[in-house]
Amino acid sequence: MKRTRIFILFLVLWVFLPAVPVHAEDNEDMQGYFLDELDLGEVDKALGDSMNGTGFSFSEAVMSLVKGDTPLNMESIGDLLWNTLFSELEQNREVAVHVLILVIAAAVFTNFTNIFEKSQVGDISFYMIYLLLFTLLMQAFYSISVLTAQTLANVVNFMQVLMPVYFLAVSIASGSVTAGAFYEFTLLLITGLQMLMKYFLIPAVNLYVLFMLLNHLAKEEYLSKMADLLKLFVEWSIKTMIAVVVGFQTVQCLVMPAVDALKTAILNKAAGSIPGVGNAFNAVTEVVLGSAVLIKNAVGAAGLIVLAVICIVPLMKLGICTLLYKLMAAVVQPVSDKRMVECIGAVGDGAGLLLKVLGTTGILFFLSLAMVTASVTAG
Repeated sequence: MKRTRIFILFLVLWVFLPAVPVHAEDNEDMQGYFLDELDLGEVDKALGDSMNGTGFSFSEAVMSLVKGDTPLNMESIGDLLWNTLFSELEQNREVAVHVLILVIAAAVFTNFTNIFEKSQVGDISFYMIYLLLFTLLMQAFYSISVLTAQTLANVVNFMQVLMPVYFLAVSIASGSVTAGAFYEFTLLLITGLQMLMKYFLIPAVNLYVLFMLLNHLAKEEYLSKMADLLKLFVEWSIKTMIAVVVGFQTVQCLVMPAVDALKTAILNKAAGSIPGVGNAFNAVTEVVLGSAVLIKNAVGAAGLIVLAVICIVPLMKLGICTLLYKLMAAVVQPVSDKRMVECIGAVGDGAGLLLKVLGTTGILFFLSLAMVTASVTAG
């Protein structure tokens, strides 16, 4: 409807006004009209504090991309990454020191109590220290689990606000069939991923870490197979999501834009055959759709930048936690009890699973938006 209204407006202007050449100012006015219709300010309001302190503005980024400028200051992005790296190391230093102290204390108690004939003293001291380590590691893992859930919520909220704006631009640039099909699937994707992550994958990762910590409380393994099953569920779910989303989006990118292109080609040929106004109609269509495609690509590119900015800092934090706990497990292995080593390593495995969950979600939304932006052109 909006696309038809724009065509009619410019066609009337071309028919009843004297013919004048099209200047850059005319294109800028048309682009400004499109941007006003999209109402990008709503996206800025929805972003709120989810941009990790970069001061990034979605509407300003779209305007910069339309003008051919770079919307990001790479120096500030580099400073953000370095600050995140050192800040995360500083925050985890205290936990790492406490873990090392507990592990060394457990090793000392174990070796000291070996001189006694009865092992009850050694067992009691081990369980006391293990419970302290259990509490410390669960608190640390809970914080990164909350970070993952909050980041996923930020990504989903942004996509929910971006989709109406973006697919309005797609409908103007390409047509209603493409916009409608992609919009329906993207809404389904957002809802499905939100429910899967919130109610299944993140709780499954939390249970995996809990079962692994409880499993090493005793000398015999009672929960290792259940933990392995949860880990397998998470990994298979991630692979299935990638296959389904990429496969379905690929099919849509091949078919839906071609349908709208055929409809637009038929309309252009029919209008071009009208004596007197055919050439004017084709010229207006070319100018309008060219501006619409530029705006659509700018909105899509700005959306990709926002997704990257939202995810980059949490992904770095999860990566640092994964490496840190794996490193601690490797360092204490020569002097510590095997159960404590496995306990620390399990937290590293859990952080790695959260990293996969968050990274996969961000990549799926990123690929979906990129595929639509790249495949949809002016009809």
